[in-house]
Formats: sequence, C-alpha cells, structure tokens
Amino acid sequence: MKTLKEVVSENIVNLRKRNNLTQAELGKKINYSDKAISRWENGEVVPDLETLQDIADIFDVSLTELLEERDEKRERANRIKTEVLSQIFFVLEIWTIISAVYAYFNVAYGKDYWEVFLIGVPMSSVILFFYNQKKNGTLSFVYGTIFVWSFLTCIFLYLLPIITWYLFIIGVPLQGILIIKYLFKFRRRKLLRINRRK
Repeated sequence: MKTLKEVVSENIVNLRKRNNLTQAELGKKINYSDKAISRWENGEVVPDLETLQDIADIFDVSLTELLEERDEKRERANRIKTEVLSQIFFVLEIWTIISAVYAYFNVAYGKDYWEVFLIGVPMSSVILFFYNQKKNGTLSFVYGTIFVWSFLTCIFLYLLPIITWYLFIIGVPLQGILIIKYLFKFRRRKLLRINRRK
C-alpha cells in the first residue's frame, strides 16, 4: 500500500497533466512556486490541508479524491470507453433518423428512396469530427477527410446527370486545409509536451 505522500503526489501529477497545466501554471493559480509543486509531485513533502483544498477546487474534485489512492489506468480506460460509447450513440441516432425517413417515403409514397442513406456517412463523420476536434486530432482529421469526400460523393450522385466528376476538384483544397490544420495541431501538441517536461 502506498504512503499518503505517494498517493497525494501521484494524484496531483495526474490531475495537472490531465488538465494540461505545467508546474509553473499550477503554482501561479495557488500562489506557490513551480519548485514547491515539484517537491509535492516528487513526494518530498505533502501540502497543508488548506493548500490541498485549493488544489482540489482548481481541478474541480473533492479533497477526498486527492487523498485516496486511484487506479489511473482503469479510470482512463473507463473514460475512453464512455467517449466511444457516446460517439456510437450519436451515430446510431443519425442512422435511426435516416432509416425513419426512408421508411416514411417507402410507406407514404411507395417510393424506394435509398439515396437518403448516402447522407448518413457525411452526417456521421461531421458529428464525429466536431466531437473529436479537441480530444483527438488524428481522429478529427480522419473524420474531416471522410466528410469532405463523402459529401462531394453525395452531391455527385444526387446530381449525376447534371454534374461531372470535376466537382471532386473542390475536395483538393478542402483536404489541403485539413492537412495543414492537422499538422499545426500536431506540432503545437508536441511543443506542449516538450514544455511540460521542462
């Protein structure tokens, strides 16, 4: 079993990193130096009760959570599972609505309007794009790419006799924008990681 110093130090490190704060930034919020934060995180000393309460308030957790031993791996796995399930739920909602529209046209008008299912891919990908924009840059890039090309494909298929394949040329600059945005985010994340280590 871990000592109180070890538990508190681990919890402060995990909460600080989860909230993308450097030691200096955390120190500034509670009027302590980054050296003091470093000593707490290394388990050299434990902050006093009042300071622990300030830290708990900053991270919006209870004081008990700072003092209890936590299984960070299990908590992270549960967070990821929850996020994945909520994304699946959003996508299922979209496909349920599309299926209902298809059924309505089929029953009410006797029309096999299968093209409505084409809209499901760009709609799903745009929801997933915005959902992952801040959390996962790579997934956001993938969903953005799927949206651009599936949306252009929908337009192309709906307007097939009128429009030609030249429509897809529009996708090239849009894809370029997504690539540039992804590269900037990737570089910024890399710089943040380097700064956090200092």
